[in-house]
Amino acid sequence: MSETVLVTGGTGFVGGYCILQLLQEGYNVRTTIRDLKKEDALRSTLKKLNINEEVLKSRFQVFQADLVSDQGWPEALIGCDYVHHVASPLPLQQPKDEDEVIKPAKEGTLRVIKFSEKAGVKKLIFTSSFAAIGYGHPDEKYLTEEDWAVPEKAPNAYIKSKGLAEKAAWEYLKTSGSNMKFTTINPTAIFGPKLPGGNPATSQIMEKLLDGSMALGCPKFSFGIIDVRDVAKIHILAMKLDATDNQRYLLTSRSEESSLLDIASIIRKNVDEEKGKKLPTRELPTILLRFMGLFSPQVRNILSTIRDKKRYNGQKARKDFSWVPIDPEISIMDTVNGLDS
Repeated sequence: MSETVLVTGGTGFVGGYCILQLLQEGYNVRTTIRDLKKEDALRSTLKKLNINEEVLKSRFQVFQADLVSDQGWPEALIGCDYVHHVASPLPLQQPKDEDEVIKPAKEGTLRVIKFSEKAGVKKLIFTSSFAAIGYGHPDEKYLTEEDWAVPEKAPNAYIKSKGLAEKAAWEYLKTSGSNMKFTTINPTAIFGPKLPGGNPATSQIMEKLLDGSMALGCPKFSFGIIDVRDVAKIHILAMKLDATDNQRYLLTSRSEESSLLDIASIIRKNVDEEKGKKLPTRELPTILLRFMGLFSPQVRNILSTIRDKKRYNGQKARKDFSWVPIDPEISIMDTVNGLDS
């Protein structure tokens, strides 16, 4: 009999790919979503990805549950062997009160962990973020899983929430006497082909690069790149491999971040002249962006994340999972080529 796996946040980018790969590998899969009205769209997405109707009927279940409420979690978790906790509150704009993001991220993570313990789950894989590692350190430092972000240095509430939620999880598990195994996955910016009907943040960035929104210049904005298919793959390998129990993994495909201008150059090299004619060819001076930020909340949000390129040492994941990341140029172009799907 196949083992049963719960994926929280099944309508999201990473959650959807985890569900897809788990079903392809023969697991019984459950997911939680906040609104059951989205169940039909999720099933339709999986059908478009070649998961047949019989598999969806026999091995896939959808439950309603929210990170801010206890309701629904016991039912979703009963009989589960493993949990991938992917769901996290992501605001469309920065809230006036940062606790609107931090509280559900932190308390929601602890809620999922505690209900998973009660249900006898063997192992929980938590999707954290590079945001829980990378802020408050010198730019020349090569960052690893041993590093923790300094909350006071986080540029916004969402980034701050990721570190606080992960730290709260580790602290709880260290003091609770739990027998449940735990692993965190800390990806950098997640690229790759969007799911049918989806529109993840990195796809939106690619759209802005191509549609002329940054034709006069792009912000000095950099991030690490990892492919969503690799993120889902590592989640599932971490679930299977005992050697990854109670470990933390930074996922990135390169040792240095790529700037928006770097990414624009990669796209220009791989598309025809017509499609690439609006791509930026220079970076905007930060002083100009600061002036624009006086009038635009969207620009003010970008300003908080502008910084020099960070550097990483991602060898731990490569070694422990015997893993070679998808080339970031492939991830970028698969993101671009998937925009019209």
